[in-house]
Amino acid sequence: MKRVLLGFYILIFVAIGFSEPVSYLTSKDGKIYEKYFIDFETLKSEYLSSSNKEFFEKANTEYSIIKGLIDFLVIDKYLNDKNITIDSTSIKNNAQEMFNKYKNNENVLKIYGTLDDFYNYLKVQMWKNEIITKVKKVFFDEIKNEELDKYIKDNFYDIKNGYDRIKLKLITISNEASILSIKKEILDKKITFEDAAKKYSEDELSKNGGEIGWIDRNTKKYQPLFSLTINSTPNEVLGPIKIEDKYGLLLLEDKILMQTKEDILKDQYAVNKIKEIITQDKVSNWFKKYRDNYDFTVYYKPLIIEYRVDKAKDFKEKNALETLYREKLKTEKDIPDEWYLSYDKLSEYILKDRLSYKQDLTVYYNEIKKYPEYFGKNKEEIDKEIEKLKKIESTDDSTINVQKAVEKEDILNDLLYYSEFYTFKTIEEIKTEMKKIDEYISELEKIKRDFLIKLYKKNEDTENSAEIISTIFKKYPKDPYIKFEYTKLIYSKIKDLKSKDIEKLKQIKTIFESLLNEDSLSSKVKDEIKKYITEIKAEL
Repeated sequence: MKRVLLGFYILIFVAIGFSEPVSYLTSKDGKIYEKYFIDFETLKSEYLSSSNKEFFEKANTEYSIIKGLIDFLVIDKYLNDKNITIDSTSIKNNAQEMFNKYKNNENVLKIYGTLDDFYNYLKVQMWKNEIITKVKKVFFDEIKNEELDKYIKDNFYDIKNGYDRIKLKLITISNEASILSIKKEILDKKITFEDAAKKYSEDELSKNGGEIGWIDRNTKKYQPLFSLTINSTPNEVLGPIKIEDKYGLLLLEDKILMQTKEDILKDQYAVNKIKEIITQDKVSNWFKKYRDNYDFTVYYKPLIIEYRVDKAKDFKEKNALETLYREKLKTEKDIPDEWYLSYDKLSEYILKDRLSYKQDLTVYYNEIKKYPEYFGKNKEEIDKEIEKLKKIESTDDSTINVQKAVEKEDILNDLLYYSEFYTFKTIEEIKTEMKKIDEYISELEKIKRDFLIKLYKKNEDTENSAEIISTIFKKYPKDPYIKFEYTKLIYSKIKDLKSKDIEKLKQIKTIFESLLNEDSLSSKVKDEIKKYITEIKAEL
């Protein structure tokens, strides 16, 4: 929850605009709260600003955004239920101010595509800030003196380390002799430290008289300077010291040390920071319980599979979803990219489970073949045999006999384990089930591969094509058709270069020639390959 509170997504769309809802907040029993929803424009702007925009993670990233937004809608509803109002005018004004400040930044259009999407993103961020302020105030105002005292007592050393502070000025010069001369001028009171910084310093602080300001142990940029000066006396000039490739002088203007609880309580900065931490803990503990009163539903078609898989309770439900959406992906038109992506992950999950099942059956089958006399025996009968084996292990002087007993005991324990899960009546039934699983795995792997190729063909002329075929090729490097499409992509990239990579062209030609021998490739694909080989020969 700590991370959550650092970025609330508040979506009261009367204030920030309206577009098609993609998800609604609901009660635990499914009642929809129609005023609390996430709209498409908000999802879009949040996705554009997200750090993970890899194509194959698109469905997962979008769905994760929705889940995060829902958490914040829960808090939004809590505030409204307590009649705590949100200042929508301030939010609009702040968003407009930020928009005016950054709209001409070249990175804005690179990230968001349009200024409208950027503005929509800013409006949501302003909602975040407003809600943070409101919800923290509810709990912040409830902090009692005894809570503050207890927190300081329990965390005194951490507080001291975190809130000891110093105020510094800095001068940096490239020449060591010059820095010594400047220090002498300052100590002889021929010039103040501030004026010396303005006159001589070679860094960006010079215009402000070398002013760094207040820093603590956690100020990363100046942390080494903190360690150097914390034990010095205020108004002391320190140095020269080596700072990267320059020499520096430091002036310790002032310092605040947290030696006792009373020192901390007198420091309003430290007290406010501690109250923020206590508030954070209180809100986090409250939210863990309060969140359980709510759920959500998704109406956005591209994320329906992701949503249903997330809500599935067990393998049986997920397996049923795989069967359902396998047929839909075969028959429906205008399928969103996210469906292919979600199905790919779902089928991967099913495959892992079925491969694990196959492995168990293989072990079970091989062990039954070794000791068929124990197939169908009940637990009591096998336990008796295990006790006999343990006796051999502890009393027999023959190493060979002991090893055989240990091996047999391990296998009998396996048989006990498998007999609890599987109810095969004959060894032949196990063999038949293994064959079925093999056929199922082969079929699912083929379907998974075919849908990924469909996804690539759907996006072949988009900016995502290279990422898609590269990812598919990593999954199926030996598949002739995928190898062809990937090699075609590489060839197109080389063709676009001003200077041709002859060695790379020769490698591509060799790959294309080898693909002509693949029976699984159609005559149409082979004709295309021949065309590329002819082109490359002309380049060499």
